Amino acid sequence: REKEEKGTRYLLLCAITGLAAMLVIYGCGISWLKARGSLSWRAAIQIALLPFLIGDTVKLIVAVQLARSFQGRIARFIEEPHQRS
Repeated sequence: REKEEKGTRYLLLCAITGLAAMLVIYGCGISWLKARGSLSWRAAIQIALLPFLIGDTVKLIVAVQLARSFQGRIARFIEEPHQRS
């Protein structure tokens, strides 16, 4: 049960981190486009966010699932050098 809770927390952390990264990247891109292109917020969002939102969301879902798949391998890889010394 504890292992399952750790896995759920890990997935949640990965998803939240990915969403936060998307917000930062989109926020910077939309703000830059608005300022550089003298656009309204609505126009900047339509150009810089909407065309990419579905694809980036799919990539985030795939990345979280890959992180879940590799979680144990990554942990073992990181722990091995410490066990040798």
